[in-house]
Amino acid sequence: MRSEKTRGQQIDGVETEGVDERLGVAGGLLDRVGVAAGVVALGRVAIHTGDERQRRKTTALARRMLADGTPANRAHGGRLLALGAMADGKPADARAVLDAAGPGSGGRITPLYPMDVTDDPQLVRIALAAGDSRLAADTVAAAEDRARPNPGISSVRAAAAQARGLLDADVALLAEACHRADGDHPARVRRLPDRLTRCAEQGGNEERT
Repeated sequence: MRSEKTRGQQIDGVETEGVDERLGVAGGLLDRVGVAAGVVALGRVAIHTGDERQRRKTTALARRMLADGTPANRAHGGRLLALGAMADGKPADARAVLDAAGPGSGGRITPLYPMDVTDDPQLVRIALAAGDSRLAADTVAAAEDRARPNPGISSVRAAAAQARGLLDADVALLAEACHRADGDHPARVRRLPDRLTRCAEQGGNEERT
């Protein structure tokens, strides 16, 4: 019944019905962690594909999560808004929104559940671009601590290598991260050198690398 009552709602003047339908629930159920994570996933896709309409909808929902959500969902909302600010070239805004979200589960800035291992490299990018070297170093240390007992999980090791590579502007580590993430796909590996060099020179701010 809640879904029917909130379907087609507007948040900050933005119609969110399309997002509600994709998630199978209404925006009014944002207190559920799985729904919040779904909003973030759709928002990330919109950022990377340039879908401005979808991005406006998910951004409106993320703002609601940040304003009214549980600590975990505030972390989800802050994460999406921070990624959006970085995509717009506003690292200070990205860092500020993470502060506004406050620590979530386990004291983490980024969500603990469901956890995305790619959060750590993204957080390092934000920290470096905003001049927060302490946050960058702490994030890298956490990523490496997570990778150490999980040597067989390539995604976790790739995230740690990428985080360290961004912090140290180490092209070799960034290449290692790409190899682990992409399975040494020849066509993609051939395109790495120039992009990795640019990424290292820019402190890891090439958002789509």
